Amino acid sequence: MINKKNLDRSFDAIYTLKKRNLIAVTGKGKKPMYSSDDILLTRQTGLETILANSVTNPTYELWIKFNVSIYNSPGPMDTDGQGNFFIGNIYASKITKVDSNGNLLAQYYPPNGSVSTFTTDGWPWGLAYYNGDLYLSDMSKQFIYKFNPPTSTWTTIIGTSGTSGFTSGLVGTSSLIYGPMGILSDGTGNLYICQADNHVISKYVISTGILTTFAGTGVPGYADGPGNTAQFNNQNGMFFDNSGNIIVVDTGNNRIRKINIITRVVTTIAGTGVAGSLDGPALSATFDGPMSGCCDSNGNFYIIDAGNLIRKISNGIVTTMFGSPTAFGNIASLLYYQNYVYVSVIDNSNTYRFAV
Repeated sequence: MINKKNLDRSFDAIYTLKKRNLIAVTGKGKKPMYSSDDILLTRQTGLETILANSVTNPTYELWIKFNVSIYNSPGPMDTDGQGNFFIGNIYASKITKVDSNGNLLAQYYPPNGSVSTFTTDGWPWGLAYYNGDLYLSDMSKQFIYKFNPPTSTWTTIIGTSGTSGFTSGLVGTSSLIYGPMGILSDGTGNLYICQADNHVISKYVISTGILTTFAGTGVPGYADGPGNTAQFNNQNGMFFDNSGNIIVVDTGNNRIRKINIITRVVTTIAGTGVAGSLDGPALSATFDGPMSGCCDSNGNFYIIDAGNLIRKISNGIVTTMFGSPTAFGNIASLLYYQNYVYVSVIDNSNTYRFAV
C-alpha cells in the first residue's frame, strides 16, 4: 500500500519543480531529489497507474553530449530556420549556438551582473529568434532582453529595474511583468510572452515597444472564453499550432488550452484539471504539471508532462510516447524542426532528438 503522506510529498516536490523553482529543488549541477521511479510511484493513486503497454517509447538519439567545459544545463531552444540552433544554458547563464549536427558554433555571455544567475532562479527560461535577434526572459529580474549576436549587443526591452508587477498598454521599458517564461515570435514582428506569476499571455509589438495583455485576467483560475475574461493558472509554456494559434500549457490547471490568434477566444483542448497520466480522448485524458511543448508539421502536439514524460496529442487522442523510466531526466524544452523533435534535459545536460 502506498503511504499517502509520502505520495503528497512527492506531488509537492514535482509541483515545486513545475512552478519554475527548479534550482531551489536541485541546486546547481545536482540531480533532482526524486527519480523517474518516484514519479511513477506518485502516479499510482489506486485509481490510475501508468501501464507499460500504453507507453510507446520510440527510438531516439543523442544529439549533443554533455561537456561541462563548453555546454551544460540546456533549457529553452529555438532555430534561425537555416539549420542553426540557439540553446539557453540555464545554470551557466549563457546562450550556445550549434549546427544541426550539434557542433558548437558560438557561445554568448551577457554583461556581468546584467541578468540572473543560477544563484537565484536561473536564466534564461524563454528564448525566441526573430530577424537576427534573440529574445530572452529573465524571471528573477523580471526582464525581457534582446540580444544581437553579430554585434554582441544586449538591450532590455521589457521591465523596470527588476521590479515585478502587472501593467498593460505601456512602452516595454515602462511595463512591469512577473514570472516571464516562454516567448514566441510569430515571424511578423510580434512577440508573445507567458507571464506565469501574472497568469496572462502578453503581446509585445517590436516596432512600437508596446506591451499589452493578450489573454488572461491576471487572477489565477480556470475559465475558457474571450481573452479578457479567460483565466490561467501558472502557465509555464506555449507554442504555435500550424494555424498560428497559441497553444498554452496551463501548468497549474493541468490542461492544454488554445488561444485563437484572431478572436483571442480561449478553449480547452486537452485535460480534465485532475492531476494524472491517463491517456485517451483529449478532454478525458489527464496531465500532471505539464510544462511546455511543440507542434510538428502534421499538426501533432508533444507535451512535457510530470518532468520526464512526453505526451502526444494527435487527432484528439492523447498517448504517452516516452514514459518512466527513460533516458530522459528533467525535460526543460521541446522544439520541432524538419521532421525531428529536439529534447533538452537539464539534469544530465544532454540533448536528444527523435524523428516524427
